[in-house]
Amino acid sequence: KDLSPQQFLLQEPLHSARSALLSLTASPEQQLRFSTSLAASARSSGQPHRALGWLDQAQRDLRKTESAVVQRGDVLRLYWERAQCLWEINEQREALAIAKAVTSE
Repeated sequence: KDLSPQQFLLQEPLHSARSALLSLTASPEQQLRFSTSLAASARSSGQPHRALGWLDQAQRDLRKTESAVVQRGDVLRLYWERAQCLWEINEQREALAIAKAVTSE
């Protein structure tokens, strides 16, 4: 279910706390899935810039891990979500470039 922008903003502190706990206890794969899911929720709630922030954090975390630990499908979902967020903020050229790269995989 999509949240309104206000509902998402009310829940964001809880998501931030959960993200911090996951960074301490969860596998990189679980962290990536959570961040990508949270970004999708933010985007669908009309918060594409917040979504991009979560995706940026996920990419920073991903760079710190061994790529063999994370499934390729999870990484592709991250990039697909980024493309959708960029499309939402009228960055169509960059969104299309990412979408083409993802679909060619």
